[in-house]
Amino acid sequence: YSCEKGELVGSCKGTDYYPEFQSCNNGVIIDGAEVIPSSSSGGSQGGGDHINGANEAWVHCDEDGECKGNAFHSDGSFQHFRKEGNGPWSLHIEGTYTINGNTITMYYDGDTERVTYSGSGNTITITDKDGDRATWTRTNITISGGGGSSSSVGGQGNGRDSRLVTGSGEAWIFGNYGLIFKSNGEGISIVKENGTWYYEDSGSWSTNGNILTLDEDTMIYSVSGNTLTIDDEGVVILTKTSGIYPVNRGSSSSSGGSVPSAPTGVAASRNSADPTTIRVTWNAVSGATGYNIYYSFNGTDADDLDGTSSTTSFNSFSNPAHLTVYFSVAAENSAGEGPRSSWVAVAPVGGNGGNRDSRLVTGSGEAWIMCDEDEGCAGYVFRSNGEIFIIIENLGIWYYAGNGTWFTSGNTLTVDGSSVTYSISGNQLIMSGDGTIILTKMSGIYPVEG
Repeated sequence: YSCEKGELVGSCKGTDYYPEFQSCNNGVIIDGAEVIPSSSSGGSQGGGDHINGANEAWVHCDEDGECKGNAFHSDGSFQHFRKEGNGPWSLHIEGTYTINGNTITMYYDGDTERVTYSGSGNTITITDKDGDRATWTRTNITISGGGGSSSSVGGQGNGRDSRLVTGSGEAWIFGNYGLIFKSNGEGISIVKENGTWYYEDSGSWSTNGNILTLDEDTMIYSVSGNTLTIDDEGVVILTKTSGIYPVNRGSSSSSGGSVPSAPTGVAASRNSADPTTIRVTWNAVSGATGYNIYYSFNGTDADDLDGTSSTTSFNSFSNPAHLTVYFSVAAENSAGEGPRSSWVAVAPVGGNGGNRDSRLVTGSGEAWIMCDEDEGCAGYVFRSNGEIFIIIENLGIWYYAGNGTWFTSGNTLTVDGSSVTYSISGNQLIMSGDGTIILTKMSGIYPVEG
């Protein structure tokens, strides 16, 4: 199923007695109230007990002799390795991760994986989303590095060689072909036609020893000053060159001309009554006939078009209230689309942002609960800072099942872009959407991560 940004998808996970808000991120359905970007960087990496040193990884081997290893680095990156029997370790996945309590969230190749861990020292227990547990041990490993060489886990030899990274206006050039390597792992190919550099394709890049990987293609490389030598069924020598500013391809113009410049003065802010709506404005660009507005959840993705405008403003709808959203604007005319503006960030709702009915707020050990004889109990914890937690009960223990943000407007309660009508009578909360449910405020509820 493909969805649109912020689209409400489904109701609750196979049950019909409490509403679980679902949303959508860049065409991927996200279960639960938490919308996670397809790729992420930064965030908390926790207290450090989980962090691996050079040549280290957390390793688990099954009864068939297949071993897996995860190396978590202090800069927020992680690597996943595999080997069979006495064979060599090989790099399988690279990505980023964040830590929230005892939950590790890993982001890679547009996917998100969340596990919980317990323990410390050299042994931890990992529990995956299906409830399966395994013991992982801190172990020294060495991975194969191509051409019979080997390299250690972490460090410049395995990840992204900083010597390849190109700055603003820089690219590695060979004739009318070039490569741009961004520090976040994005690799972009460019071509020159009729004196203009154009973006051609984009993907990911990484290095491991003397091996450069561009998406699925691997090649031997070396760097000497401003010269990059690549051996991929033939040797190509590229030179780091400045003054390279590629543009996106546009429709051709019979009258010639050039694309407009990047808009300036781009600003964006949330609607005070509905934080999921964001208004974007910018200064007019000479020669522009229209504008394209792009959004991102990490300030780097470049291909998510939010909409177009013939004026100097745009309203963006269905944005997650609890995530930072980034916007960039490009002007266009008959010659095509010009370069995009820098990204502007819109902070998530927090602190005093949004209107929140204080009667909904739950104190320490309190939650709004409903129970069913067959399905069990579930409920909500409303925090005064605008954060909401979905909780469920299993065998007498309450567990956190999701989180997001909430606000109210009149008799409407909105959680991450999904709205229901509500009313409160004493210690009862009545919510009406596709159906009506009644929850009771109860004390003695202390959820745990699960």
